Amino acid sequence: MRECRAKYFNGKVYVWTEGWFHLWAPKFEEYETGPGNYMVALVEERGGQIRCCEIDSVKFTDTTKPQTDMASEDRIKPVNNQEQRAIDTIDAIARRIKQGFTDYEKVVCIQMLLESYYEKKGNVIVDDNGDVVLTTITNEIK
Repeated sequence: MRECRAKYFNGKVYVWTEGWFHLWAPKFEEYETGPGNYMVALVEERGGQIRCCEIDSVKFTDTTKPQTDMASEDRIKPVNNQEQRAIDTIDAIARRIKQGFTDYEKVVCIQMLLESYYEKKGNVIVDDNGDVVLTTITNEIK
């Protein structure tokens, strides 16, 4: 959750509040001609009360940047061989993904990714310190 500031209507006036943004949610009001649909921001106040706030009033006050907001020098930074193997494996997994993967198939994909990044010793995958990352479920992945 992200910290934010937003306003809500308390029945008489608009009131500003601070708290944690949870999600955008649909809301409606009933009119003679039918419902009027609109979106609100669900904000949890510091005391735990949830408020339906005006979406155009939400201002995020934390300093968290979205992970996709990388500095331009990070985007062009070359990757090492181990990272490139992981990227290639993710690309291969993405090509194989189909709707309705079983849990077993998902675990196999995770195992494929870890095997591309870490070393496999017998039926376990270990990191650079020799710590076990995963006990494999199968020795052969196609």
